Amino acid sequence: LEFDAYLTNLAGDTADGFTCTLIGGSDPTRIGYGGSAMGYEGLGDNINLANGFPGKNVLRNNFAVEFDVRSDCCEMNGGLGAWQSPGAWHLGIDTGGQTFNSVAQTSAVPDIYDPRGVHCRVQYNRGLVQVWVHPNDGSQAPEQPALAARVLPISFASPDANAVFGFTAGTGGEKVICEVDNVQVRRIPESFTQVKASLAVQV
Repeated sequence: LEFDAYLTNLAGDTADGFTCTLIGGSDPTRIGYGGSAMGYEGLGDNINLANGFPGKNVLRNNFAVEFDVRSDCCEMNGGLGAWQSPGAWHLGIDTGGQTFNSVAQTSAVPDIYDPRGVHCRVQYNRGLVQVWVHPNDGSQAPEQPALAARVLPISFASPDANAVFGFTAGTGGEKVICEVDNVQVRRIPESFTQVKASLAVQV
């Protein structure tokens, strides 16, 4: 999966970011929580709207690549991000519908606030997640991924044996515009199939 990502700082500090997520099953209507959950944490929660309390997290076969522009209070291993480091952000790999304790993270990333954005490639193969991120200036991607981690393999044991991918985002007290464009999907090792799409979310 490849795409271009752009973030726009509206005023001062930014929060919270967005994720690229792969989920077992074929239900595209699932949503997560806002704020630092970035729309990923809590995916699949059985929410009881009558009393406002979430139920058991029923979705575990998933992972997300987080583009997190804020790092404070509750993150156990968060990298750089406003408010301590304005203009900075960190890349992480999350699993199990959780964002507070990434499996892996790095702050050695290009400037995602550059108007040209960054080009991203997320590769998944039987539990191995690899992520490449580099400036969207026409340069070639580095040979080594910016981040890699092994996660619990996605289960395709649902009745329709499918999985869905998408993008989630969220914010709390600050604002940022997250945009994703030029999405391309390739199934390895089969022939290249391109799907172009655009997504712009103000959070």
